[in-house]
Amino acid sequence: MSENYTRILKIRVDGTNTARVLISVRAWLDAAERQRHKFLIVTPNPEIILAAQKDQKLSKILNDADICLPDGAGLVWAAKVLGYSQPRTTVRGRELFLELVKLANKKRWKIFLLGDDGASEAQEVLERTFKKVEIESAAGPRLNKNGEPVAQVDINSQKDTVERINKFKPNILFVAFGAPKQEKWLAENWKTLDIGGAMVVGGALDYVNGRAKLPPPWLAEAGLEWLWRLVHQPWRAPRVFAATVTFPLKVIISSMVARAR
Repeated sequence: MSENYTRILKIRVDGTNTARVLISVRAWLDAAERQRHKFLIVTPNPEIILAAQKDQKLSKILNDADICLPDGAGLVWAAKVLGYSQPRTTVRGRELFLELVKLANKKRWKIFLLGDDGASEAQEVLERTFKKVEIESAAGPRLNKNGEPVAQVDINSQKDTVERINKFKPNILFVAFGAPKQEKWLAENWKTLDIGGAMVVGGALDYVNGRAKLPPPWLAEAGLEWLWRLVHQPWRAPRVFAATVTFPLKVIISSMVARAR
């Protein structure tokens, strides 16, 4: 857990950057350190923090993680409104994912991609670029919102998936079931997973395999990525509303309450 952090609507958010995260991951994956610690990186955005307000289990997972990234310009804005100095910059999960793959390639680590059919497609794309890293992937089981298998076939799939992961023994497991399923699935299976560490990556694999289009850099830097998603994925409208209207309102109210005390 970073010493530089704040709490936005009671959820810990670390003031960090990509370089510092990579340093931490390298340290955690040293042979001796790996035996003592299995790390977890989570990537909350405004929508996920809102969900955690009504979900005690998700809230605990986020607050207990080793690194809780500020994955969204809305979190940097919220920190300023609440009068905190951290986080100052956004650390996007999809960008950190690629940096970790690059590091894994350099260190000849093993990584496992987990999350529907897009995982195998992402594996194929990554293997064309990164020749030194060992990559395995699996679709995994269908899950409900609690991160639990939906039916008996999914219970069997989960057992097979965990066995595959443990046989491969990846340095890093990337889980892309989408929030909050991915966080809860990891929490439920954490003790049984033989891994160096894990990171939840949401829709990052879809950017790698081409299923989703990346927003122009200038749009992302301007904090308008929500507009890009709304145009290209209109079914996200309720989620965009939560992130751009409900979340700011809750932050402003929280700030006003704190100042009134």
